[in-house]
Amino acid sequence: MTAKSVLSLSRVPSVLLVLLVSFVPFSYAESELRDPWTDAMASIGKTPDDLRFDRYDSSLFGGGDLRLSFFDLLINNPLKVEPYCIRSKEIYLEKSASLHDALMLMSIRVDEGVRRGLYFNDLEEVEKTAEEPDGILVALDTLYKQYGKHIPASLRREIRKWSAEAHPELVKCLALLLGASAQGLAWHKMAFQRIDRDNLEKLSDRLHTLPLLEEGDMDWDVYRLIREVDYKFLYAGALDISQAVDRATARLLSASDELYTPPLRLKTILGEIQIGTTGDDTFESKKHLFLTIDWGGNDTYFNAASSRPPVYPLGITIDLKGNDIYTGNGSAGAGIQGYGFLVDSDGDDRYEAEELGQGCGVFGVGAILDAGGDDTYQSVTLAQGSGQFGLGLLIDRRGNDTYSTYRLSQGYGFTKGCGLLMDCDGDDRYIADDTDIRFPSSQTGEHNGNLCQGAGAGLRGDLWHGHSLGGGIGILIDAQGDDCYQGGIFVQGVAYWYAVGMLVDGAGKDLYEGVWYTQGAGAHFGAAALIDESGDDRYTASINVAQGGAHDFSLAMLVDRAGNDTYQAPNLSMGAANANAIGILLDRNGNDRYGTTGSLTLGAAQIGVDQLSFRDFTFSFGLFMDLGGRDSYPRAHQGDNRIWNQRQWEARSFFDNENGIGLDGEYAKP
Repeated sequence: MTAKSVLSLSRVPSVLLVLLVSFVPFSYAESELRDPWTDAMASIGKTPDDLRFDRYDSSLFGGGDLRLSFFDLLINNPLKVEPYCIRSKEIYLEKSASLHDALMLMSIRVDEGVRRGLYFNDLEEVEKTAEEPDGILVALDTLYKQYGKHIPASLRREIRKWSAEAHPELVKCLALLLGASAQGLAWHKMAFQRIDRDNLEKLSDRLHTLPLLEEGDMDWDVYRLIREVDYKFLYAGALDISQAVDRATARLLSASDELYTPPLRLKTILGEIQIGTTGDDTFESKKHLFLTIDWGGNDTYFNAASSRPPVYPLGITIDLKGNDIYTGNGSAGAGIQGYGFLVDSDGDDRYEAEELGQGCGVFGVGAILDAGGDDTYQSVTLAQGSGQFGLGLLIDRRGNDTYSTYRLSQGYGFTKGCGLLMDCDGDDRYIADDTDIRFPSSQTGEHNGNLCQGAGAGLRGDLWHGHSLGGGIGILIDAQGDDCYQGGIFVQGVAYWYAVGMLVDGAGKDLYEGVWYTQGAGAHFGAAALIDESGDDRYTASINVAQGGAHDFSLAMLVDRAGNDTYQAPNLSMGAANANAIGILLDRNGNDRYGTTGSLTLGAAQIGVDQLSFRDFTFSFGLFMDLGGRDSYPRAHQGDNRIWNQRQWEARSFFDNENGIGLDGEYAKP
């Protein structure tokens, strides 16, 4: 299903009939020691425990196989969303120097948790072998035997000659990487042991296409494959190899000033091994780059750090210095039915790919760790932390970076997948292109359907073949810096169809710009959140459903924890809910300005479904809360130190379960 067709299922009314409004004054003294959730819910005669879905009610209207436990946790506990998102940010940032540690956490989030390397050194034997004089040959011999082959005599001679001339630390690191590759690929073989190799080869060009299909279509071969893969074995292999990449990188960096070696080009059963120089090198292969290491110069890589299913399941690249270029579709941390790992330790680098790169996993694991420099990431789709039936990870630890794409990227998770983009420092720019309309959304053909910047999505099938798939987890984390987020439709902490989408931004003055389903917005059973921890921020959305706007059994939240912020939003926004949803905007502190062009906003809710159904017995909650500062509102009944209730009047009835709540008061700061 294309991003366009996914969005076509998510239309909501943009015009209200009438709102009934009531408000009461609310003094500072009354609220100082109270809980705002309790005060807000008490205004309609309820408690915070009532602010949750009855999953049995929602199951009458939707469904999807392979839904994740993290989704169930959040959708059924709205008050846990803010602390769990913030703690997720803290945990991932603590692990941001290690591909292994971040990927371990991601495997747990998709209910396939593997903790190899947590308590035991699962590379102990590999590391012992790497210290031996012929460690490279021993490790390579193990790889060849897995394929029923023997190392050619000419290859043995080349390795011995190069090993005698190269720096000993480089020799040992290469042996470590080869040994871990053999160990990890044994797990990889087990992950796909139930699948015929010829069938895998037939499907190799279609593995990534489920999110791209037109509405109602299904690739049944790929659909059946989903349940035949053993994801725990798949991630066990990824953890062994990524831990070796972490350790080899650390060892090479500690010896980088002393490294010396002649350049190396070896053809192996898994592709070419290429070792560079301190000059400006070009790395490419007519078949496949299996393993590349370089410690100096401004280098160019073609199709590096990637898998090429089903023949070449692994690619590893470690680059220590230089302003480098990584180019090619399906490269630079692309794990397609395999593994792709890339570490770039320093330099102003450029990453280019149309699709399937820059931290993309599809039935595999693709990961990048860029440790420093002002970097540029350019793609069109399925990149920059994108996972479907796999894990896609992009970590950038320092620098003022630019991320540019069109769709299904920048922290995007599809079914049984997790995509994470994590930027640890710098003034960064995130662009989900909405000027070059290549993927027009069904909401409006004038804007792209993006699904980017912390976006989760599943596959809805109930309107066609009946086989729906619960969505994945998409996460964008930016620790600090004055950042800019730009996009069209479905951007900035959004979710669709039993998926989780979150964007968590730490410190800095940030700009958020979107159009429709943006800035903490959910549609059709999604759990979505945008959390901004501090800074004077500006939020702008232009058409519909934004800033804590939720539709159809979705939970959507925008939380701004500190700063003097400006909000400009359309209809169904700022804590608004439609069709049995929960929409929340929570601003905890600061002198804020709220502006809107809509009427279902600032704490408003409606059922909004015309046909007679059980929806009439299920609530919608729209909750707006500003918990500190002197604020500006667009309407007379809204203001400092007040509670207001808003419910929609429809001609056929007046529902007590349309619960719109606005609260402004002074509360304890977080």
